[in-house]
Amino acid sequence: MFAELRRRHVVRVAGFYIVGAWAVLQAADVIGPELGFPDGTVGVLFWLALAGLGITIVLAWLFERTPGGLQRDPADRPAVQGAPGGPRRLMVLPFRVLRPDVETDFLAFSLPDAITSNLAGLRSLVVRSSMAAARYEPTADLRVLAQEAGVDVVLTGTLLRANGEIEVRAQLADVSDGTLLWSHTSRASVANLFQLQEQVTQRVVDSLALPITAREEDQLRRDHPASPRAYELYLRANELSYKVNRWQEALALYIECLDEDPKYAPAWARAGRCHRLLGKYAEDNEGAQREATRAEGAFLRALELNPELALTHSLYSDLEIDTGRAEQAMTRLLTRLGTNRDQPEILVGLVQACRYCGLLDASLNAHHLARELDPQIHSGVAHSFFMSGDYGAALAACNPVDLGYVDAIMLTMLGRRSEALALLRAREPGYPKGSPVLIYITSLRALLEGKKEECVETIRRWSPLQRDAEGMFYTSRQLAYVGAHDEAMDGLERALRHGYFCLPPLLTDPWLDGLRDSLRFRRHVDQVRERHERALVSFGVAGGMKLLVATRGGRGEAKLAPTTG
Repeated sequence: MFAELRRRHVVRVAGFYIVGAWAVLQAADVIGPELGFPDGTVGVLFWLALAGLGITIVLAWLFERTPGGLQRDPADRPAVQGAPGGPRRLMVLPFRVLRPDVETDFLAFSLPDAITSNLAGLRSLVVRSSMAAARYEPTADLRVLAQEAGVDVVLTGTLLRANGEIEVRAQLADVSDGTLLWSHTSRASVANLFQLQEQVTQRVVDSLALPITAREEDQLRRDHPASPRAYELYLRANELSYKVNRWQEALALYIECLDEDPKYAPAWARAGRCHRLLGKYAEDNEGAQREATRAEGAFLRALELNPELALTHSLYSDLEIDTGRAEQAMTRLLTRLGTNRDQPEILVGLVQACRYCGLLDASLNAHHLARELDPQIHSGVAHSFFMSGDYGAALAACNPVDLGYVDAIMLTMLGRRSEALALLRAREPGYPKGSPVLIYITSLRALLEGKKEECVETIRRWSPLQRDAEGMFYTSRQLAYVGAHDEAMDGLERALRHGYFCLPPLLTDPWLDGLRDSLRFRRHVDQVRERHERALVSFGVAGGMKLLVATRGGRGEAKLAPTTG
C-alpha cells in the first residue's frame, strides 16, 4: 500500500499540503489578533485544513498531472483482459522515428527492447521477444498482428529528438477490438534516457492493472544504471548485438558501459551472450576457450548482482549446454519455471537442455508450452522430433533461418534424397571455404552422392573445430552409415564428453545399426544410460513432472522417453 501511495505521489502531495497548512495556521496565530480575527479562528482553520487534507489525498489518489492536464490514474481505468484463465500477452513494437537522427535512431529498437526485458519477469504478463516484434513494422495492422502473434495488447510509439530532448509518444492498444487504453507523451533529455524506460514501463503496469508482488515491484526498479552515459552505451550495444557480423562491436560497447557502471546486471548478461557467440564460432580452440571463460564470468556476475533477472537465466543456459552442463541448466531452469510458469524463453531453454539429457517427451512438452505462450517462438524442437524418430514432424518444425543442414537431413531420413541433395548443392557455395558449417553441408552432400571418402575426409578435417556436442552426434551417425565405424565411435564418445547423453536415438536410429554389435558401442550406451538416468532423477527432484505437462489432448502429467530398449 505504501508503494502504491508513493507511486501515485500521494505521500508527496500530502507532505506539501501539511507544510502549507502549518504555515497558514502559524501566520493566523501570530497576526490574527493584529488583524482583528475573532477568538477561535485558528481552531476553525485547523478543522478546515484537516478536512482539506482528506480531500487532497483522495484527489491525489485518483488523478495525476500530465502534459495534457489532470487525468484519471491509469490503474483506476478498466483493465484489458487477456486469455481466459491466463496472463495478459504483450508485444512492444519498434518505435517509429519521426525525424531521422543518426545520434538517436538506435532507440527505435533499443528502447522497446529494454522495456520488453524489464517486463519479462512479471508473472501476470507474457511479453513477446524483441526479435519477434522486430518482424513487424511500427505501423503494422494490429488485428493481423493479434492473430499471428497471439497477443492481447500492443505497445507502439514514436520517437522525436528536438531541443536536446527525446520525446516518446507511446500508445497501448487492446488489439481484440482496437480500443486505445492510453496514450502518453514522455520527454527526457538525451542525457537521461533511462527515465523514458521507467515512465513507459510503469504506464504499462498501471494501465493493465497487473497484480504484481512486492518482489516484482522491486525487480522493476532494481537494475538502475549508475549514469546516463552507461545506459546510452547499453542501448547502443543492444541494437548491434542482434546482428551476427557486429557482435564484437556490441561487446566493446557493453564493456565500456560496465567500465562506467560495474554493477549494471543487464549489461553483464548481454556481454556474456556476446562472449559465448564469439567463442562458439571462433576460428581456433584457444580463442573459443578464452571467450567461454569470459562468458561464464559475465553471467555469474549478472546473477550475483540480480539473481531474479530473467534475461540472465535464459542466456546462461545456452553457455551451460555448450560447455557440457545440460543437467545443471535443466535443473536451474526448472527452478526458475517453478516461480513463474509463463516465461517462453525459459521453456525454450528447457527444450534443448532436456533433449541433451535424453528426456525427449519433456523437451517436446516444453516446446508446446512455449508455443501456447508465444505461437511464433523458435525452440530448436526439430532436433527433439528427430531424436525421437519423428522425421516428418522434425521437417515441419525446421527453423527457416537454420544453417541449412537440418531440413536436408530430415528430407534424407524421409527418403526424399534428391530434394535434400538439391538443397545442399545450392547452399554449399554460399559458405566461405573456412566456415566450420561446411562440416555438415559438405559431408552430407558427399554421402548422398555416394562419395564415402569425401564425406569421411570432410568430417575428419573439420572435427577439431566442432564445438557443438549435438553436431558431433549428427556427423558421427553419418560416419557410422558409410562404414567408418571407429571414427563414428570416436565422435559419439566425444559428444558424451561434451555433455550430450541423449539415449533414445542410440537405441533406435537406423544409421547406427552397423555399430550395435560392437562391444565399444554397448559400453558407450551404458555410459549414456547412466548419465541419462541421473538426469531423470534430477528432473523429478526439480519438479519437472509437474511443471512440464502435456499440452495436446488436455493437460496431464508429462511422460518421459523410456530409459531402456
